[in-house]
Amino acid sequence: GTYWTVIFFFFKQKTAYEMQRGLVGSEMCIRDRFYTLLVISTAIKNSHCFKNLIVHGLILAKDGKKMSKHLHNYTDPVELANKTGADAIRLYMINSPVVRADSLKFVDAGVEGVVRDVLLPWYNAFRFLIQNITRWEMLTGKQFVYDETVKEKMLLPEANVMDRWITASNQNLIRFIKVEMENYRLYTVVPRLLEFLEQLTNWYVRLNRSRLKGVTSAEDWYVALNILFDVLLNTNIMMCCYTPFTSEMFYQNMKKGIPEKSHYYAESIHFLTIPEFNAKLIDEEIEKRVRQMQGVINLGRLVRDKKNLPVKQPLSLLSVITKDTKMLQSVKELEKYVTEELNILSVEYKENQGDYAKFNVSPNFKVIGERLGKQVIKPLKPAIEKMTPEQIKEYVTNKQITLEGHTLLEGEIVIEPVFLEKYSNDKDLGCASNLDGCIMLSIKITEELNKIRIARELASHIQKARKEGGVNIEDAVEIYYAAEGADIKAIIEANKSVIRQVVKVPLIELKHMPKHAIVLFKDQYEATVGTNGPQRISYLICQSHLVLDNEALAKKYKLKPAVFHKILKNMLAMPYSDAKKALESGSITITADGVTVVLEKGKEVYPTIEEYLAAKKAQMLILIKLIIQPVSYTHL
Repeated sequence: GTYWTVIFFFFKQKTAYEMQRGLVGSEMCIRDRFYTLLVISTAIKNSHCFKNLIVHGLILAKDGKKMSKHLHNYTDPVELANKTGADAIRLYMINSPVVRADSLKFVDAGVEGVVRDVLLPWYNAFRFLIQNITRWEMLTGKQFVYDETVKEKMLLPEANVMDRWITASNQNLIRFIKVEMENYRLYTVVPRLLEFLEQLTNWYVRLNRSRLKGVTSAEDWYVALNILFDVLLNTNIMMCCYTPFTSEMFYQNMKKGIPEKSHYYAESIHFLTIPEFNAKLIDEEIEKRVRQMQGVINLGRLVRDKKNLPVKQPLSLLSVITKDTKMLQSVKELEKYVTEELNILSVEYKENQGDYAKFNVSPNFKVIGERLGKQVIKPLKPAIEKMTPEQIKEYVTNKQITLEGHTLLEGEIVIEPVFLEKYSNDKDLGCASNLDGCIMLSIKITEELNKIRIARELASHIQKARKEGGVNIEDAVEIYYAAEGADIKAIIEANKSVIRQVVKVPLIELKHMPKHAIVLFKDQYEATVGTNGPQRISYLICQSHLVLDNEALAKKYKLKPAVFHKILKNMLAMPYSDAKKALESGSITITADGVTVVLEKGKEVYPTIEEYLAAKKAQMLILIKLIIQPVSYTHL
């Protein structure tokens, strides 16, 4: 019916008819019906019948045959959509050989892979943003409003490097999408979008979790939330034609934070156009620097995987080796992310790459033979194998090189950096390399490294316990511990700063815990220390409260025991946040049984048990100093 309707349409038109674009299956291109359209439009109207034609391939069953109800060789599309969602099916097919006019063997596992590898990480990034915006609103008492001007601050040199990177990548992506879509190169668009989502979820969010949770500062927290909001919003808009339902769900939630006067505000995300890119924010240099840092981290992960060394095990030294001094400087500036991701204590940088590794260069016989013919391989082989470092750099940079009168393209020469045996055979070293450079990890596990590992594992164990106990990150808590072994206690005392960096509060010995402390959660952690076997530590997570100095209060006021206990009870009944805020003025006033007492900060009352213990320690040091001070007999 459509075939004859189109032909009739051509005859009825008085002006030349042409489609702006057409979509057709590859099998249609060789059938009479499609050929007829070309003939009619040319012969009758003297015009082509379309300006752009997108040809897609065939979607076959997983066995390579055509899908058939008779053979039952495919899953019911409705059943699959109910299981994985329609967006996953769309994205699976759009990011497949079908868009290049090749055939696709449709496999349900491929759709499930899209859910696992794309939609879930994307959703987790969105959820993480909303959770932390909610926390920001709760702690500040304000409504979060997306500020488009925040990304303009990325032009300032003091801006966070990861914010600058993800903003530059996002703006570059918008530019790329616009160009490719205008030229109907759909097969390049989705892979680039998915690559950006991977960068966003596995790198930006991962490396900035503490900033996005507000650990750094209030201003930095607001900037980080705005940057993540901005790039997610732009990405949702670019993805909405491929994943219409997922993008719409995200947008309707995010719209609550978008000002109504903003060009991003609409009834639906599908009423928005792809945003314009800001050329000033595109910084390919910073994208390159972060890409080089990622390369070092990925090489480090590769070494850990080969040597079966989990990331939780600290290692002493990472050596970054390359002739590229700019790369060394880039990695050095981003060193904190490298040490955090690879759990490395220190990093060193070396330029003398030739002393550690060499390049093995060989021709890709199959690829060269298919393009240039087998007869050129024999004269090219020695020329390729004898390529100088300068020629290798030229080929890697320009993705082509001319040897023996033949221009060799990317993929036709195989370049493999190989470590010298002196280093590759060293059992205390882990080596890995790529075309940018090499890395060496010192993989020798010392007793000191094991102690640091135990401390970090304890910190992680406490964080999981907080989550299980429903204790939020913003809840004020105190953690008390009791060690059932001298070794594990020594580890805690020596690595208190390492543990505090994770749990954000100090670990205090159980003997200092007040009797009236409210326990929110308790748990145990066990670790093997040296040759002494497993040793256990018990810890309690308690609600924070003001700490009363009984001796100082008794010295200042002569109170009856009953009145004293009522004052303590009334003080503990105050919400901790309110009590701490009131104490900022220098004192708080409490009344019990007609008796009013003024508790001064740093004298009778302290905001935390840590400050109380520190004050007592300082008083003890002064007392000891007075006792041991030598007596002068000059005036006797």
